[in-house]
Amino acid sequence: MQKLGLAVLVASVAAGLASGCGGASEKSVVNDPGGTSAGGNTSAQSGSSNSEGGADDSSTGGTMGMPAAGRGGSAAGGASTIPMMPDPAVREGCDAWCDAAVEAACNDQTLADCLFGCRAIATSVACNARYGELFDCAMDATFSCNADGDAVPEGCEVEYASAGLCILSNPDETIEAPCQSYCEAQEAAECMNSTPAAECTYGCQLVSPLVAACAADWRTFVACAADSTVSCSDAGDPVPDACIAEYLTYLACYVEAGQ
Repeated sequence: MQKLGLAVLVASVAAGLASGCGGASEKSVVNDPGGTSAGGNTSAQSGSSNSEGGADDSSTGGTMGMPAAGRGGSAAGGASTIPMMPDPAVREGCDAWCDAAVEAACNDQTLADCLFGCRAIATSVACNARYGELFDCAMDATFSCNADGDAVPEGCEVEYASAGLCILSNPDETIEAPCQSYCEAQEAAECMNSTPAAECTYGCQLVSPLVAACAADWRTFVACAADSTVSCSDAGDPVPDACIAEYLTYLACYVEAGQ
């Protein structure tokens, strides 16, 4: 979860998008909310381990990478409430978080990667407040490596899990239908990196609220992908043929959000 770095969810998520919109898995979002680079392969982060439903223990812990967003957002695992606008100051906590996480040397993530992913996701509308709570707790904490190889602040296990569960508990239900259409097409394409439609659909819905500023661009991409034919790239990723421009627009937004 420490991988707030480069990004998703989606970062890791974003990566997955590029590969086939696919799915950010619970583990990728939680463990590396921002851990993957935009356009990178989501399968590692999002983890083809996406499970259509809830988060498992490891994913919950991993979620720490990016703290929560919108103050007043839904509680981890709870019913969604109307989220308030995210506090942009929360992203400032990424500096101290990433300094400590990288110093712990639990993995090969660079400071730049950590900051990019963390800044992109820390303003998640639904989880901004939880990220703020996590960053506050981690301010004077010692970071140690968990079983997944992620740096976690000692004494902040509750906040860490809460942030991760929040991300996994807030899929964008308004795009379930187009996500499902695209994901069924990418599964049918049988590319080397195609994922089961159910996992892909869940990951697709998680991407939308992950980076608040880019939600509209993601929805536009998904709407296009829902009606596009899907082919396999040279790397084995399922790609919606008619939606390259829409994806690049989302990617540009994502990259800007991580600056």
